[in-house]
Amino acid sequence: MMPAVMVEVGFIYNRAEERLLESDDFQVAAARAIALAADRFFECYPPARSAQ
Repeated sequence: MMPAVMVEVGFIYNRAEERLLESDDFQVAAARAIALAADRFFECYPPARSAQ
């Protein structure tokens, strides 16, 4: 099994969200939050060890 996720951090047709998406600070904060969520997922569901 390979986990997958689709992340939507905003919608460009929403003017307020479009301005956020253009912000370097928001982009960094969103990337950090996504990475933290991935780390927490793998803490709860560690990858299976292969016998290969």
